[in-house]
Amino acid sequence: MEVRDAIRKRRSIRKFKPYSLPKNSLMEILEAARLSPSYANTQPWRFIVIEDEAIKRKLAEVTSHSFLAEASAIIAVLGNAKLAGSAGGIPRRSWLDLDVGVAVGYMVLQATELGLATCLDGSFRQRDVKRVLKIPEQIRAGDWRVMVLLSIGAAGEEPASQERKPLEQLVYLNEFGNPYPGI
Repeated sequence: MEVRDAIRKRRSIRKFKPYSLPKNSLMEILEAARLSPSYANTQPWRFIVIEDEAIKRKLAEVTSHSFLAEASAIIAVLGNAKLAGSAGGIPRRSWLDLDVGVAVGYMVLQATELGLATCLDGSFRQRDVKRVLKIPEQIRAGDWRVMVLLSIGAAGEEPASQERKPLEQLVYLNEFGNPYPGI
């Protein structure tokens, strides 16, 4: 599958069916994140792979997102702003958000290329998720944040395509509001 095909095929799946995720597929997904670009190659991320059924259920409970329990695996993506780059007066947290977002995007596209379904979850209380993942207190109170829980597995649903805005509503030439010709 080419990248453009993975981009077009990708959907957020919130219903997974039972599936044993091959370790080599999981490693390919993690390798995609490892190879993703970051500001000044800081690589300000770490990954916790969750395969244990009880831990997945606890995460589903503390986040109120039942689909997490159904996933074959969850990757908790941690980020540390102190490790992120800093330039041009832009806060480290902004670079961290960008760098982690790119890494997660690479993982999602790699999973899609492998025929797997994913869903990003970023709406949860840090303290609850860190407690479930047994992140030590000095780290819980410190600089590492759980930025995303990425659920991965076999799709248990076929969601409808979402309506996307046409390019002519999104792209300008040289300045805001100036239509890009020929779209």
